[in-house]
Amino acid sequence: MAFGQETNGSLGQDQGMNLTLPGPDVRLDLYQFAGNMAWLKRSDRRNWSRYSLNSSGSHGDLKRYWDADGVYLNRIIFSGQKHLESSDVFYGQMQYNINYFQRVNRSIEPEPYALDPFVYTDSTPGDFLYRGPQVFVAYSRKIAPDFYLGASIDYRIDRGLKDVFTRPEIIHRSIGASFDLAYCLSDQINIGLSLRPYDVRDITKLVEQPNGQVPFVFRYRGEFRYISLISKADRTAKYRGWEIRPSFSYKDKRNEGVLFGGYYYRWQEVFDGGAIRVRNGYYQAQHYFLNGTWRFFPDSRRRNLLALGYYFRYIEDWAKEPVAGFMIDQDFYTLHQIRIGYARNLSILPLKLATEIHYGYFNPRRNDYLAHRYRKGIIRNTEYNMGLDWQAGRAIQLRGAIAYQIYKEAPVWNYFHDYKGLSVSLASAYTWNHFRLDILTRWGAKNTIQSTQSVRSRSDLNILLQLVHFY
Repeated sequence: MAFGQETNGSLGQDQGMNLTLPGPDVRLDLYQFAGNMAWLKRSDRRNWSRYSLNSSGSHGDLKRYWDADGVYLNRIIFSGQKHLESSDVFYGQMQYNINYFQRVNRSIEPEPYALDPFVYTDSTPGDFLYRGPQVFVAYSRKIAPDFYLGASIDYRIDRGLKDVFTRPEIIHRSIGASFDLAYCLSDQINIGLSLRPYDVRDITKLVEQPNGQVPFVFRYRGEFRYISLISKADRTAKYRGWEIRPSFSYKDKRNEGVLFGGYYYRWQEVFDGGAIRVRNGYYQAQHYFLNGTWRFFPDSRRRNLLALGYYFRYIEDWAKEPVAGFMIDQDFYTLHQIRIGYARNLSILPLKLATEIHYGYFNPRRNDYLAHRYRKGIIRNTEYNMGLDWQAGRAIQLRGAIAYQIYKEAPVWNYFHDYKGLSVSLASAYTWNHFRLDILTRWGAKNTIQSTQSVRSRSDLNILLQLVHFY
């Protein structure tokens, strides 16, 4: 899904029950589920503008070694969609991000637990403040009775500063695009194809400190081996690649479903300096994925709903030393996620009850050749969800959901250990004239469940306020 679609269907999308309670603006089609921009023309025939404020925060010691104690993410979003005549539609979104990371443990890069093994750290915990804009634009055109073309571009830049030694400045710049086709084979069957190139750069700038001290940093290759050095050179991680994604959808009176799969490729270079580069390593990754959701209504009045979702991803990657060319790291990952749901519309009240079970099975195999550490172990994540949707008259819609989570990881990983979590979310939508106001609040807490460890916990809160104007 492109970032420009994140706020669609806020009433249900952030409650973890998209399978059975998808929200008023969420559709199971090639655009919203498979991210095919060509289908934008068919997905939503309305014109609208949307204004959103989204703030989320989490804090606690249930985290990994390089993670922050507190993570506070804030977004201001303006978006809109406009149909031109009968064949064209434009979608645009402008977003400004203000993200605060409290007491980051030594890491001086945005994502120290990304799949590549190159991590940059210093010797002190500190706070980071990231700011920057993000722009997304999509276009769809009907060029024949059953044939659609689409394209999009996504640009983001963030600048982050650390408040204590080594006081690095981190610049994250990403640009991506998509080129999409969609075709209606029949009234029930549609197919699509998307090609998505991207280019990303993360630059960490180190400068002499106010007291004249030269920065002292650690360059990790893997999680266990590092080189310590005194440096004032910029460190750049540059990666680019592409993704190809065929997609399929089906819909009749009692069934609707979308299936897409594809291939993702990434190539990364890490180096110090600008014009004269000192290379630190290379990284390559290949992903193979499949994602599908199916909904079935047993009765013609659609009072009952059975739903099934499945997600699969296989990843193989490697990293090499840039001079001698020997292997630093080689990993293999297999992920399966299954979602099962049931919902029923009550005949007496305008009330819909739903329940879902989500099960995730993650099998990583990581080979850190420098540290001679070879790890393999299963990570399981299970969620039990219950929710309701109450249409309180023509103007007011209320929703509530509760989720219970059990996370278990093999001891070899030593990341979060086993924990359990509980979350509660409440949402409301008020509609008048051509406007709709959405409000969402979600609270959650997690605690470790291993008796051999001291109890660690984490709490989070998410608030979304959104106004939609339909034209």
